[in-house]
Amino acid sequence: MYWWLSDRLWVLGYLNAKLPQLRQAIYQDLPIDLDPKLERAYAPQLYSERSKMQFRAEAGLVDDSVCLRGRRRQDMENMTKKIRSMLATVPDSCPILVLVMPHCMQLGAPHLERMRAIGASIADPAILTALDYPFLSYLQEELATDQIRILSPLAKLKAAQQAQPVYYENDPHLNPFGQQVVGQMLVPYCSPQTPF
Repeated sequence: MYWWLSDRLWVLGYLNAKLPQLRQAIYQDLPIDLDPKLERAYAPQLYSERSKMQFRAEAGLVDDSVCLRGRRRQDMENMTKKIRSMLATVPDSCPILVLVMPHCMQLGAPHLERMRAIGASIADPAILTALDYPFLSYLQEELATDQIRILSPLAKLKAAQQAQPVYYENDPHLNPFGQQVVGQMLVPYCSPQTPF
């Protein structure tokens, strides 16, 4: 309900960000020396509460989104229409990059097992962890033009993961090393001399 409302009432996102800061200013009782995202050892009890809540609400959320199953297919069609109308306002002379960030589960082990441990259901790990997956293919088919390039850092993140983790141990977001990997992938596109 909150996420549905926050899509329609933007002030909720602001309140969501500011209320914890206000509470901390008044009570000063939140631990500031321990951030579960920075905790090196994976532990289900330390994993992001938001992720656990999402899987309790819809265990197949990520799997269905990546593979475009069920209601998630309609969500993708609606989202693509909105993206297309937004991109139509950009001048033809302006190149557009659409960066498709993979969920940590798409890197495979150990993230698949971690997500299962906090409630995720995964129908087909082979599709979920493939470099060419339905979500990405759909965007490429629907949005890619001479002006619009769809980029996926999944292959680079998988390769970098062999050296060191690119996602936090207890949170599904990129850690600083993962951010650096994605940033380095984007550097060639930042130069005005680099053609699409």
